[in-house]
Amino acid sequence: MTQLVQLQGINDNLKEAGYSVFAISNDPVEVLQDFAAKHDITFPLLSDSDSAVIKAFGIMNQLIRPDEGQSMRWYGIAYPGTYYVDANMMVTDKDFHQHHARR
Repeated sequence: MTQLVQLQGINDNLKEAGYSVFAISNDPVEVLQDFAAKHDITFPLLSDSDSAVIKAFGIMNQLIRPDEGQSMRWYGIAYPGTYYVDANMMVTDKDFHQHHARR
């Protein structure tokens, strides 16, 4: 979630440029609320706890399998990345990485 802290650091600049920041995660609402409070995150953190949206967007990390012991904790996580959406709510670009640690 380091990327979220970095985004918060430039959030005012992004707002001034006309952008809005939202983040989606498969973490439960309570985890996201705690994280936002701890790191002074002011933009919306959206919970997709069953990864339905993550799956629908085709960005669920397929390298993490549900049957690999410790990785079960990470199952359902999205590839790290960003969608760029214009004022008409159209995706104009995207930037994603395959490895969950690269953000």
